[in-house]
Amino acid sequence: MEDGAARRDLPDEAAHETVRERGWGRVTLVLVLFLIVPISPLRLLLPVENMLLLLVPAFAVCTIVGWMRGGRLGLMLLWVAVAVSVMLPLMASGVDRIEMLAAGWSLFVAAAFGASALFPSPDAPRPFLPRAVGAIGVTLALAGSVAFAVPDGAPRLTQAITGAFDRRATETIQNWHASQGSPEMKDFMAANPEWMTIMQDGERQLPILARRGGQLYPAMLALESLIALALAWALYHRLARVRIGPPLLRVRAFRFNDQWVWGFIAGLLLVLLPGFAPLQLLGYNLLLFFGALYAARGFGVLVWILAPGKIVTILLTLFAAFFWYLVGPLALGLGVGDTWLDWRNRAGQKS
Repeated sequence: MEDGAARRDLPDEAAHETVRERGWGRVTLVLVLFLIVPISPLRLLLPVENMLLLLVPAFAVCTIVGWMRGGRLGLMLLWVAVAVSVMLPLMASGVDRIEMLAAGWSLFVAAAFGASALFPSPDAPRPFLPRAVGAIGVTLALAGSVAFAVPDGAPRLTQAITGAFDRRATETIQNWHASQGSPEMKDFMAANPEWMTIMQDGERQLPILARRGGQLYPAMLALESLIALALAWALYHRLARVRIGPPLLRVRAFRFNDQWVWGFIAGLLLVLLPGFAPLQLLGYNLLLFFGALYAARGFGVLVWILAPGKIVTILLTLFAAFFWYLVGPLALGLGVGDTWLDWRNRAGQKS
């Protein structure tokens, strides 16, 4: 198993992707999905409902790094002002503890991400993914250290997270009940009685879903932050003239260091082996985070195999987003298998 980051014998198309710029279509699609998910039932699984808390500070930091490398001062000042206007009122109000934690998290992640863009060598920046994952890992380690160092910090943090997810489940159930009282909904239910059964089953599942969201909070927070950083990175390089790193790879060329498979394997061991029962939740979080990365890698392999056009690629991405429970297992298998089989590189060597 060789290091994917060190390979130089990729197919010509994949190698070209590391320098080619792209347009706005896919970025806009991902941005829209990123912003509308909080108003869908999936909000029960999201650590941060207000996506702007993650996106705006990350983009502001990108403009700061760009300005330090000779970029436009006006763009930097504008987005720093936007970030302050978004973050400062929330942190000063002190109303919602979980949102204050989310705001603090986003600031630390953005700062760590910006620092990684400057050190150790600003003239030879690393690719986006290891830089972003490193920033998230550092912030997660710092947050965990503070939580365990402060008296009753970890229990209070767990209580705040659990309370936030329980509140979302309660609000969703109340909204369902309120909608059922409208004349239109009553007529619809009378004509389609099976929908009442579906909604009742969904209502019973909501508390379970909320509890799972609390248990998988670290992994979901890391993934949500990673998407926000990727969006900020892509948006910055479409608005600014000074680059702060290489562009994001296209879906079909997406890959990362093969050694990351050990994070996925560690999660499997913690979940499956009885001797690690106290660390089972950690195992589930590792499985979710690295499993999502490998599913994305596998989806890239799938797109590479199918070789669809731009429109079909967008439709396929939408299908995978909405029917992830169908595409996910296949993509995960392809992604993990690509660590050893390396289908795209083998095809390049044979051709």
